[in-house]
Amino acid sequence: MPTPTERAQEILNSYGFEKPSQIVIEEIANYETVIIEEADLNGPLGQIYLTGDFALIKIEKSIREAGQRRFTEAHELGHYVIESVNGKFLSFLCTAEDINSFLSNKKKESDANEFASELLMPREWYLKFINRKEVSFDLIKECSSHFEISLTAAAFKYATIGIIPTALIMSEKGKVKWSVSNNYFPFKYIEKGVSINKNTPVYSIFQKEEYNPEKTLVPASAWFSDDYNCKRTTYLYEQNVYMKNYNSVLTLLWKSEFE
Repeated sequence: MPTPTERAQEILNSYGFEKPSQIVIEEIANYETVIIEEADLNGPLGQIYLTGDFALIKIEKSIREAGQRRFTEAHELGHYVIESVNGKFLSFLCTAEDINSFLSNKKKESDANEFASELLMPREWYLKFINRKEVSFDLIKECSSHFEISLTAAAFKYATIGIIPTALIMSEKGKVKWSVSNNYFPFKYIEKGVSINKNTPVYSIFQKEEYNPEKTLVPASAWFSDDYNCKRTTYLYEQNVYMKNYNSVLTLLWKSEFE
């Protein structure tokens, strides 16, 4: 059984795409006998009804961010591509949590996100784009623009496949919502739901005290105090993006030269 990543690669190869601007989800959907339309979903971002070889995708009409809309379309298309082989009638109603968490404990939602990420940001293209470039949110924003994708999706891709030791953390209302790191990053364990440490700039953001978008040095223990590999003398670079409308902070961490 092909993985979601492999299914996305099959589509990319079958259509012969050579650059991100050629990947138009509505056009792919049409060729795959899938209809995409806007609708008032009253909360969820996307919905799909599928039966056999036909599917109807509905996208919340209030989505204004192009990258978010594009990823939502690709996510719903992922449900179709992955599930249509079963030949059954299925329906998915996908919330912002399903689409934006990237680490959903719902396997079918996680699979759809994996598919969407690879379809819109093929691994080979992404690695080529970030090659020899210094890690920062400036680079992530470049990726977001180049691949026409949301900042969170672009950052998640970097934190999972980039070769520079990097971690990504999503915090909401002063608590860790989820975190991810690549194989090169030395620390792994952050407890979901833990309160933000006072020694990180994120704490000041949630306290409405200060928002500094520049990178800063922080003790690794401010984030990874429960990781037995973490030393008190280890420092990390930290950079944050404050998403005020969601009362959330996206944090990028990477290794510094200070040990």
